[in-house]
Amino acid sequence: MFMLCGVIVGYSIQVYIVITSAALKKTAISKFERRGGKMIVVKCLIICVLNFASLHMAFGAHEVKGVCLPGMRHKPKPTPEEESYKACHVFKNSSCCTSEFTNQLAPQVVQKIGNFSWNLCGRNLSQPCQEYMVGVECFYSCSPYVGLWADRTKKGSFNNVPVCSGYCDEWYDACRDELACAKNWIRDFNYTSEGHNVCKRTCTSFKELYKDGKDLCESMWDDSFKYTDETKNKDRCLHFRYNSALVDSNKVVVQNIFGHSGSHAAQGSFLGVVLVTSFYVFYLQ
Repeated sequence: MFMLCGVIVGYSIQVYIVITSAALKKTAISKFERRGGKMIVVKCLIICVLNFASLHMAFGAHEVKGVCLPGMRHKPKPTPEEESYKACHVFKNSSCCTSEFTNQLAPQVVQKIGNFSWNLCGRNLSQPCQEYMVGVECFYSCSPYVGLWADRTKKGSFNNVPVCSGYCDEWYDACRDELACAKNWIRDFNYTSEGHNVCKRTCTSFKELYKDGKDLCESMWDDSFKYTDETKNKDRCLHFRYNSALVDSNKVVVQNIFGHSGSHAAQGSFLGVVLVTSFYVFYLQ
């Protein structure tokens, strides 16, 4: 609620500055003509500097820096990798995973990541389905932006990442006939003493486990992802089509989400100070 108020105040003040700029100029000229002193010149310069700073703060966006998830599976911060980087290629120049890790995602048939198996039901995933699974793994392990959604209560996890509805629906269509023995792949397995996942229930198809793409996206990896209607939020949702891409289009989305996030309340407060100062300089002195 506080941030929303900050957003409203910030943008209202921005509009107010534009509308009143002409009036301030007229007032300055009038006072200059009446007083003809050096002090009014100094005051004009002060207002110019304050307004320039406020407009820069109001309209300038900062570049979002990469953040890795904490934990042993991720590097402390995103760094470039070597030519041996075998998958998730868009992250090669700024990666939270090592080249060695990507070797697990490079085979034509991916059967497991570390000790976590993808084919407990006796058959490998189809290539179309595997591409989506690998894409999600690329984001989790290698994306330089994954840490922006870090779950503060569960180390090494993230939550509520906005995934485009179209991607979730395509993921579901690609995997609907695959077999699995867990709906929630974080909570619904048993684990051996060596850390290998094993089935708690009998195998069934994805289309029986999940109702649709929304159910798949919001259930398979617990609360990691949020199904987001891209017809309404096209520039604020992500997809994970990485291996065939040369540029990470999610970078623009991340900038849209976090480039201004958290600064509107501060902008509103700062611009408020500017206006109060302007009023004091011109009308009370």
